[in-house]
Amino acid sequence: MATVKILVLMAEMGFGHKSAAEAIAAAAEAEFKDRCEVIIANPMSGKDAPAIFKRLQNDYDEAVQDAGSYELLYQLGDTPLGGAALEGGLSLLLRNAVEKTIREHQPDVIISVKEDYLAPLSALFELTGEKLPVMTVVTDLTTIHRMWFHSVADICVVPTKQAALLADRYGLPERVVRQIGVPVSPVLSQEKRSKAELRDELGWRKDRITALVVGSKRVRNLPDKLRGVNHSGLPLQLALVSGGDDDLYRQFERTEWHLPTHIYNYVENLPMMMHAADVIISKAGGLIISETLAVGLPLLLADVIEGQETGNANFIVNAQAGAITTTAIDLLETL
Repeated sequence: MATVKILVLMAEMGFGHKSAAEAIAAAAEAEFKDRCEVIIANPMSGKDAPAIFKRLQNDYDEAVQDAGSYELLYQLGDTPLGGAALEGGLSLLLRNAVEKTIREHQPDVIISVKEDYLAPLSALFELTGEKLPVMTVVTDLTTIHRMWFHSVADICVVPTKQAALLADRYGLPERVVRQIGVPVSPVLSQEKRSKAELRDELGWRKDRITALVVGSKRVRNLPDKLRGVNHSGLPLQLALVSGGDDDLYRQFERTEWHLPTHIYNYVENLPMMMHAADVIISKAGGLIISETLAVGLPLLLADVIEGQETGNANFIVNAQAGAITTTAIDLLETL
């Protein structure tokens, strides 16, 4: 049987897009084994992409720190005029990089977990007259940019009913839309050990409620928000992950912790840690929300990017699966 080659297009803007791409690859390879080959590629980082896209990826973490400006730009881009302008610019600037990626890998199917590639794909297909099957996988839950719902997609995978309604509003036919969810690593469903066994392996105490704090450069003022918890005297244990943010890791290391605390920088065993914890503290990203729901734990949202993540946060609250705790007092009172 011929091998189907799947090209997954992603970008280094937050963990969500890359994690979704890796989850898709892991699931496809586990299900179809040698009947498929999955390639994950980032055209924005290729030599044919304009330098501005490399800067945008490098500066993304800093950009989201300026919440007001980021929200304004997001909302402007989500208007009919703004969206059309963005798509036109992306088609012009990214078409060559996308074409080079396709020529290099010769896929049978394209999956995009980043909305910025859809308009360039459409422009490329129109220019060359060669159309490949395209699947879009939306990684936000309810507040979703209009560019995700581009007609170039043969299948558009959405996570929620609200997302499906948005797809309809923006003109995607019902036959194209599949309400499935956000892809998460298959490892999350494969863990069979008990919390006690996992904590033994991790070196965590078994007699305390354990909060796993998942940080990164995109979670603003996290050490300050943990200060009240640190001095609370609650029977808690903290596991702090800085997500590869060296500055945050150093802040965690310099802090005098008054609770049993375990500090990590970047980890490969986050699914194991999630299963070992009792509650997750993080930001309102679609991926971390989906992962937390997959392991059945409550999620406390220490940060919400207004505009892009507002719907994600509301989704968690309305589902009674967590709470918005963006201040030290909120976090302490909720715990």
